Amino acid sequence: IILTCTVKAKNMFLRDSDDYEERELLRELCEYTLSNRLCPYLTIVSNNDGNILSKALKTVIASAPESLHWKQEKASCVSFSTYGSAGECYTINTLTGVVLVNGLPPKQLPLSITEDSLYQKNFGRNNFEVIVTTSG
Repeated sequence: IILTCTVKAKNMFLRDSDDYEERELLRELCEYTLSNRLCPYLTIVSNNDGNILSKALKTVIASAPESLHWKQEKASCVSFSTYGSAGECYTINTLTGVVLVNGLPPKQLPLSITEDSLYQKNFGRNNFEVIVTTSG
């Protein structure tokens, strides 16, 4: 649950100032809790066949595969990575909630979309993070 909350807090609507303070508080509380219980937390994450990591990834990237084989990064004990069926590399930092796809963070929608009146009517000031897929 904590990993899912950390990832959600890091990747919630980015421009919506109404939930900014709530998101930052959630992120800080998650980081504080995790940093104080890092060893047992990493043991749980590592010994769960990747289900916890895959579930957290899907909160940000809905198109990600359901089940992935995660490996702990050698350079960072809090980072885990895996490869999807199309060859894309997913990485999650379990302490900060940062998600990378092929080494890059998801990108935000361009202004040409977010400034459109129909978009604003439906989504307000929110800007979603998106990824480029092999199909474009």
